[in-house]
Amino acid sequence: MEFHLELYQVWFSKQKISDIARQVKELSESYNIELQLHAPYLDINLLSYNPHIRTVSEKQILDALDFASMADIDVVTVHLGTFPFGLSINKSSSDTDFLHKIFSSAIESLKRIHKKAKNLDINVGFENLHSAPGKFPKTIEEFDLIFEQIPDAKVTFDLAHAYTISKENANALLEGLHNRIVNIHVSDVDPKTNAHHIGIGEGKVDFIEFFKLLKKYNIDCPIVMELDAIKLCKARIDDREYRLKRLAESKEKLLEFAKRASTNLL
Repeated sequence: MEFHLELYQVWFSKQKISDIARQVKELSESYNIELQLHAPYLDINLLSYNPHIRTVSEKQILDALDFASMADIDVVTVHLGTFPFGLSINKSSSDTDFLHKIFSSAIESLKRIHKKAKNLDINVGFENLHSAPGKFPKTIEEFDLIFEQIPDAKVTFDLAHAYTISKENANALLEGLHNRIVNIHVSDVDPKTNAHHIGIGEGKVDFIEFFKLLKKYNIDCPIVMELDAIKLCKARIDDREYRLKRLAESKEKLLEFAKRASTNLL
């Protein structure tokens, strides 16, 4: 299960953050649930044009690592963010390119985040993002720009994010990143609108092939269903029992896909 530090219960709580972390740890232990943490990403942007926003973004992520340590969570997912104006960077970008300067600053932040995580014995997974302009990283070529600077960087692989670009991109990421993946997010993608985080089995993601590739590349890590409750439940979002029902349906479909993939491998 993945805990998000952007829950309103955290931001607007009058409790100390250390007390919240302690309660999270106690609950996970009492229910025997393995937790991962998603660092803040709303309004967070390590690729911002504004250096002050980059600085605050880095601090929020570093603080998330402290929370994870206090809650005894050893996997933290991090978003890099969005380049300005929907632009992006590639290996041919020159040293004078302003995007390269932004990226260089972001890399220094990532190095500090990575170093602190290692000191806390936490795996940070830099997540592949979706197809919206400027989002980074999305492809294996973009991840390589990070690995050139942080050779032992780890990854959170988001299946639906990859599929918003293409099935081929998803498969290429699994192949190229398989020995770096520490966490996986799964959901489906609407074939018409390309909206992601919809219910499992309700879109264009080939889950059977996904599970076959996990087996092929020997990828063994937590798999988190990351579903958008509004997209999942629509007008019935306030109906708690219906939300639980829809979550259970996606879980059952995911398990069924895994079973079918395993049968096909025999």
